[in-house]
Amino acid sequence: MARIPFAEAVGEMAAEFESQVAAFEHLSEESRVEMVDGVERSLTRWSHFLFTGVMPPDSDFDPLRDWARARAAEGVRLEDLLRSFGLAHQVGWQLMRRYARSEESPALLELAGLLAGYLDHISAVVTENPSGRKIGSYPKPPSPRGARSSCPSTCPDTTYSEVPATNAAAQ
Repeated sequence: MARIPFAEAVGEMAAEFESQVAAFEHLSEESRVEMVDGVERSLTRWSHFLFTGVMPPDSDFDPLRDWARARAAEGVRLEDLLRSFGLAHQVGWQLMRRYARSEESPALLELAGLLAGYLDHISAVVTENPSGRKIGSYPKPPSPRGARSSCPSTCPDTTYSEVPATNAAAQ
């Protein structure tokens, strides 16, 4: 995660949102700036989650709630917001694989689970109604065993051929 250039991750995610989520094509320039700011905040929260193994406090997600309400006021549907989170998940996974070293394949499996748990959590955050009750039924993501165990130095000496690192960044 530390090898992934922050600006590259933000840029790829924002570009993916704009190209794949039709509702975002019509956002104002101010809303696009807010989208990039939101991606930056989310990546920072997610990185903290990976390194500590602890989901950030609920109050850290208040800007996400505000952002989601502002997009809704602009006519962006909840389904489009959730689709953008799914795209962020895909881009995040691609970036992790691109920058991982081949010996880090076991850690990628654990990171995939943490990434999915974070996606579930932020999806649940934006599906809350103003009273704080959830719209729909989303289980709380499981607590990780500790993201520090994702470090290659603590991973077992096992390789998982089904999740190879691409090493594209090294080429």
